[in-house]
Amino acid sequence: MNIYYIENMFKTIEIKNLRGIAELKINDLSKINVFVGPNNCGKTTILESIFLLLGISNPQISLLINNLRDLSHSENNDFRFNFRDFNYENIISLKCRDDHDGERYLKITPIFSNQIITKIEQKNYLTNEEPLSTNTFKEAIGLNFDFQKKNDQENYHSELKIDRLNMQVSIDGKYQESLRGIFLNNKTLYSSLVEKIDQIQRTKKKQELIEILKKIDPKVVDIALSHNNLIYVDIGIEQMIPVNLMGDGFKKSCAVISHLLILKDGFLIIDEIENGLHYQALYILWKAIIEASNKFNVQIFLSTHSYEAIKVLIQVIEKNKFDPNDLRLLSIQKLNNNEHKCYNYNFDELEAHINSNVEIR
Repeated sequence: MNIYYIENMFKTIEIKNLRGIAELKINDLSKINVFVGPNNCGKTTILESIFLLLGISNPQISLLINNLRDLSHSENNDFRFNFRDFNYENIISLKCRDDHDGERYLKITPIFSNQIITKIEQKNYLTNEEPLSTNTFKEAIGLNFDFQKKNDQENYHSELKIDRLNMQVSIDGKYQESLRGIFLNNKTLYSSLVEKIDQIQRTKKKQELIEILKKIDPKVVDIALSHNNLIYVDIGIEQMIPVNLMGDGFKKSCAVISHLLILKDGFLIIDEIENGLHYQALYILWKAIIEASNKFNVQIFLSTHSYEAIKVLIQVIEKNKFDPNDLRLLSIQKLNNNEHKCYNYNFDELEAHINSNVEIR
């Protein structure tokens, strides 16, 4: 069994006031981190916090994570989508620590316009009622990103402003980002796959991609991008086959591996891309993720609400003799008082729960 090591791997994450999470601390992260829990428990918000921490100097990420949820920025006050209870007084605070005791910290605050906005509820002419109230507030026209890294003791500032839908971005020129990360979901997984395959061909990394794909399907001989931007796979028969005809498991695995290869020594965030996959496709996808993570030295953060997917993951690790210490399962629960809590499971604890049919709380 090979042991793989990732430089600056995240070990802890702290979240305050991002979307529906008031406060949450997650400890003992590992190489492959799987977030589980019921709908609306905050799994995607946790992944978004990691993405923000990977790009602490770039306030445009705050818009990107909203776009990934189909939350378009149609008016200035839509910045409220990122703040808990849509309340700008709930300042967003994110922090992480890596395995070298390095820290990065991000504080997100609103930038308000100088104007005071007053809204009056209109009179209801059907019931002849008078207006009930007026609402006066400051309109947010942007976001401040104030951030620090423990190892350089410097304070940095970036900001984003949108005035009548014209965007202005100012990124602190003193800061140089050393980390790289990609956020994938079912909406983005295939959107840049052709571009990634083209980049892999041009940088002469295609053989590395083929080596991983061979472990998923031994018949794979080659992969190529045609003149009409279709991706074809050679499996040793008379003609190459479009990747779309290779099955969902293979196609998703090809997309994930392509991103991992480009992301070497970085971080990959995956939000519920296993949706709709049957057992064999899940097995192929999990194996591809672990194989590629090992080969290309990438820390993985992903979410799922599929109990079946977790059972398949256990089988993949056992049958392929992957290092069980690389896995952490993190169960996110929203308590009755709207607090969030994270329950950590290592491989042995998770396997015991699965084999005993004990619920992962």
